[in-house]
Amino acid sequence: MLWYLYIDKSGNMRAYPIKTRYIKRGENFIPIVVEAIKNSGIKLEDEDFVVLSEKMVSTAEGNFVDESKFKPGILAYLCYYWSKYVWGYVLGKLLKVKEDKIKNLRNMPKQETLKHKQTIIETVGLRYALKPYAEGGIDLTNVPGTYVCPLPKNPKKWAEELYKEIKKELGVDVVVMVADTDATYKVLNFYVTALPYAINGIISGIGVFGFILGRLADVLKIGGFAGCTPLAIAGNEIYKKYSIGELVRIAFICDRVHKTIKNINEVLEKYNSYIITEEILEKLEDKEIKIVHELSKLDVGVKVLEVLEFIIRKGIFRGHWGVIEKNIPYDRLIEIIVSNGLNIKKICMDIYNEANIDNEEILKNIEKLPDDSEKYESIEDTDLNKLDRIKDRVKKLKILRGYFDKKDAMELKDIILKQGD
Repeated sequence: MLWYLYIDKSGNMRAYPIKTRYIKRGENFIPIVVEAIKNSGIKLEDEDFVVLSEKMVSTAEGNFVDESKFKPGILAYLCYYWSKYVWGYVLGKLLKVKEDKIKNLRNMPKQETLKHKQTIIETVGLRYALKPYAEGGIDLTNVPGTYVCPLPKNPKKWAEELYKEIKKELGVDVVVMVADTDATYKVLNFYVTALPYAINGIISGIGVFGFILGRLADVLKIGGFAGCTPLAIAGNEIYKKYSIGELVRIAFICDRVHKTIKNINEVLEKYNSYIITEEILEKLEDKEIKIVHELSKLDVGVKVLEVLEFIIRKGIFRGHWGVIEKNIPYDRLIEIIVSNGLNIKKICMDIYNEANIDNEEILKNIEKLPDDSEKYESIEDTDLNKLDRIKDRVKKLKILRGYFDKKDAMELKDIILKQGD
């Protein structure tokens, strides 16, 4: 994936995906990326971030592995049963893994999982195969046939080369980041990931232990999910002024604006095929670059107000707001809304999972919501379009750098409840 990230002087940021064609194995993506930026209509400026997905870099390296060639051994069986039963029934619950992932673990197909675990063991090691899912950064999505895509071998080199080419062709001094969607967690004052490597400042290379530490920090309220994981950064040294927390947040924002293939079966049916091929992948839209732009404080305030009012008015979580308040800190609730934009379905699903709500009726209602966030831009309330009403509400929120503290969020809640009276 490719993103453009713009950050203003106040620290507000916004990511924009840039469409590229599918990159084939062993193909140099750098001229393709530069051309895509030129055709995007976005004017890059000095100190902007250009963020690449790790898969684009791995694909250019030809770094694919064919799982069909691996024969499962005893350790693969151990990892299969460990993931399905220990994680699926014990650790997953204790460490508050999302319900949908627990269900997937309990229903994982045996033969495919055995081959996958054996691939992980031989490619990156046992300590990664013991992670229940997303093991070692090895990607199964949007790759042809029975192949999987490990992390790139040299992301720093590619980031530096792209930076030089952008500076040469476009005349701007940007920051280039290669990032993986896998999580980075904050544990006390440290940052940790389950990936084999990451940028300096993030503890890596510890496999499943990084995942356990991160989930445990969340349960004990001494940390938790911080963002996605930057693998390499090059270019304008402005990035050195950012904390690790800010850099993983940038990677997370870019990941949130990317749409991946969610249902492989639908793709196979559409193209009348029983296997994903490179020819099929070439026909799919790809947005391998992402760019971040300014997110004004007023936009954030209006967005949060509209979304919360819509969810409450529709009664999607009727009777469960007490559970939500107990399990999701106010700042995290606001973060969920901001990071998902106006996509009500994604917001509600994140709230449902993070609050550990177990209600089939609510889940079905969420699943019935349309996927297209644009349908909610008016939020079905013409009064919200009155500028004076919006200004009055935003003034009461005391917005600071696009986020709310607990007092602000409680005030927001009171405002919304009064509107329902």
